[in-house]
Parts: sequence; C-alpha cells; structure tokens
Amino acid sequence: MPFFRLQFFRFLGAPVLIALLGLIPSQAAAETLQLQPYSNNPILAIVDGEPVILDDLKNAEIHEAMVQLYQMQTQVLKEKILEKLSVKHPKLKPDGAPLPTQDDIVQFYKDTPGVRALGTIEKMQGEIRAYLEKVFQSAYIEERYQLALKKGWAKVYLQPPLEFTLEAAVGTAKLWFEKDDEVSRRVFLLEYS
Repeated sequence: MPFFRLQFFRFLGAPVLIALLGLIPSQAAAETLQLQPYSNNPILAIVDGEPVILDDLKNAEIHEAMVQLYQMQTQVLKEKILEKLSVKHPKLKPDGAPLPTQDDIVQFYKDTPGVRALGTIEKMQGEIRAYLEKVFQSAYIEERYQLALKKGWAKVYLQPPLEFTLEAAVGTAKLWFEKDDEVSRRVFLLEYS
C-alpha cells in the first residue's frame, strides 16, 4: 500500500507542480501591468556595478532636444486627453477652436511690429491667417485642458526633463590682481544658461 501512494503522488504531483509553476509567470506579468512611476532620469546601463543614468549623458544639445521633445509630448498629450474626455464631455472636443476673422488678421497686421515690413496686408493675409489659426487652436486646447485638470477628470504624470547644470572646476574662474595690492583682487566668472 505505501508503494501505491508513493507512485500516485509521483504521478499526480508532476502535473500539479507544473500547473503551479505555470501560475507564477502570470502573477509576475499581472504585477507589471500596474501603474509604475515614471522617472525622467532612468538608469541606462550598469558598468562594473555602477549605474549610468540619463543625466550622465546630458550636454547642452541633448538637454535642448529633451526640452523640445517634452514640449511636443505635452501638446500631443493634451490633445489625447481631450479626445478621450470628449466622449463623456462633448464640450472638450479638441477640434472646435474658433477661426480668425478678417478683423483679427487686420489687427494682428497693425499691432505686430515687423510684419508690415514684410509686405502689404493683402500679401501677408494667408500667412497671418495660418499663424492665427494655430494660435487660436493652441489657446482653445489649453483652456479645455486646464478645465479637465481643474475638474479632476485627468491626472498627468509627464514631467519636464531635469534641469541641466554644468559644474565647472574652481580653476576655470580667472583671478587677477596687482602683485602688491590686496584690494584689487578680482574674479571673472562666465555663466552659461
């Protein structure tokens, strides 16, 4: 009888063990679907056990590109939020901006220095209209986006890139003075921003 039980558990134990092990990846996959906090300074590599983070790669050009990317992402995110919310809240449709009138075009032509130097209002009218349409659309989206945030209909996690700072060694500042005059010491610092 003990031999029979041992064989039975061996026979039944393997499928049960395989089934239980099959559940573990499913649980791990389910946990990854939860909302994870976004980091705008992620680890990009590990070198000899030390992390290399995004800030380690930054220079002025990369930072400027990251700022431009953030601005583009922000605009598209605003439009996507309004598009999703407009199903329940039709007044939030992102494509209902008013069009500029002829009076708006004339006013812009008169009030904007430098535009008149580019040509007559008849010549500039098309370009002014296209520009004002973009401005009106952007203002329209921003107004509705702020309303959605104020009402609590959307929560935004997108963060701007971290500030870019350049650390300079003390030896990079220029110090000059007259040899015998302690009062005339001056320091020259060059600041980049």
